[in-house]
Amino acid sequence: MPELSRFYGIVIRMFGERDDAFSWAGLLGGSRRFGRRAVEHGIYRVRGFEQLGTYTLCVSFDDGTTQVIDFEPVLRGALYGPLRDPELFKQVRIDDEAYTLVWPNDADFDPETLHDWPKVRDAFVRLASSWR
Repeated sequence: MPELSRFYGIVIRMFGERDDAFSWAGLLGGSRRFGRRAVEHGIYRVRGFEQLGTYTLCVSFDDGTTQVIDFEPVLRGALYGPLRDPELFKQVRIDDEAYTLVWPNDADFDPETLHDWPKVRDAFVRLASSWR
């Protein structure tokens, strides 16, 4: 597993190919109190999307999976709140460099979050409910 970076006791390593997608792991630790634990983050690319409803998109990924995502519950706060305007929401596109969804106001979502939406949705909605 090649080491990509090391800083403040955190080691970032690249490992394996998974259907042409790479994953990275950050190893945190050194301290007796916290021990050592691995943090894994999948790398996915958004390949396409289709708007199904006012705030709902069907998003397809480079690993062949798709997610139908209703963004309405997380459209809150300074960054995502403006996307409640249906005309602005419709201006979504795929970023050429990050391969994720992006809007003209620079709002975007981590592709892994979109890919794993069923797992993260409830926590994201709870978090968004605190945004003003």
